[in-house]
Amino acid sequence: MKIGFDARLINETGVGRYIRNLLPLLIGKNKRNSWVVTVRGSERSILEESISPFIGQVKIIEVNARWHSFYEQLVIPFTFYKEGVDILHIPYINVPFFYFKRMVVTIHDLTVLTNKTGRASTLNPLFYSIKRLGYNFALKKALKSEFIFTVSYSVKNEILEKFPKIKSEKIIVTYNGLSALNKSRNIKLKKTINNYKPYFFYVGNAHPHKNLEFMVLTLDKFFQKFSGYKMIISGRNDYFMRRIFSIINKRKTKDNFIFVENPSDSDLYDYYKNSELVILPSLKEGFGMQILESMQTESLIVASNISAYKEVGNNLCTYFDPTSKRSFVLALHRTLKISKKEREDLFKRYRVHLKKFSWNDNAKQVLNTYVDNKSPRNKTLMISPGNESN
Repeated sequence: MKIGFDARLINETGVGRYIRNLLPLLIGKNKRNSWVVTVRGSERSILEESISPFIGQVKIIEVNARWHSFYEQLVIPFTFYKEGVDILHIPYINVPFFYFKRMVVTIHDLTVLTNKTGRASTLNPLFYSIKRLGYNFALKKALKSEFIFTVSYSVKNEILEKFPKIKSEKIIVTYNGLSALNKSRNIKLKKTINNYKPYFFYVGNAHPHKNLEFMVLTLDKFFQKFSGYKMIISGRNDYFMRRIFSIINKRKTKDNFIFVENPSDSDLYDYYKNSELVILPSLKEGFGMQILESMQTESLIVASNISAYKEVGNNLCTYFDPTSKRSFVLALHRTLKISKKEREDLFKRYRVHLKKFSWNDNAKQVLNTYVDNKSPRNKTLMISPGNESN
């Protein structure tokens, strides 16, 4: 079978992690398949490194078109038509409008669709409206794909709610797996972290739906009463993060907030591990990778009570209403009061729970779908909400 895969987002954060973990497993599981993979020239070395054991099965084609661009709508369908692939997998919403052969797509969330304000973009309102219009067209095309992979039942249910004509059977839930975070050997970092203790930790971007402004303003009041704690915010130093820190710099407790730019995975392990708790205040998510990473590093978790977080975290997190400062503060207090024995019991349950999230299982389900022209069912590889064993 000849399979096409668009890996141009391999160096991005969420979707990039998905591609870097899943694609090598997809290629390696069946050596009889051949692959055509598109990637931007600047990310070719990242792709080659990730699939190096199986490079002989893959034809890499450089396509220097940015996603959500007019140029990609010309070059991506042309490339895969020319290569004659049997099926094309687009791991993001940017599907080619003019591709009409077998295609599957992964939809990670519907955030752009549900967050309608221009605060989520640096574009002016006119261009943002045009971008949203393009996203809506792309989504409608994606929903016409032969099969749709979603990373949670939360996303699947949202699609079915908003687009009731879609058949449930064509939407297949394939949970993201967990990649190991290795301990850092950076002695200097360990000393730095010790100077920050005790601290809370957040890692991710600062887009409006992440709800960091709410978190910061609530913690400003909290730190005025409990000044010994600090808040480490880790992520990309972009427009949205600078906006959050411009708010922080006007607060009385500004010195309690610390920014760490894009730590390596090994450094990230230490930031998680040494925190008092991890805070996840999002208003909207498709999955909850930070929940799994927190569990892996035996960190306590305070998370918003959105459906995706509750699906991934089960009853192993302390949840709060992400619009209520009182609810958030109560969740902080409850978590900080967890005893040593309660922590040990919780961490044992973490280890059992993490076994349910496997890139290997994800890859098996995706490959089965490639070769099956009939509607696949969510089998035992998937976990239905409410059926988890604690």
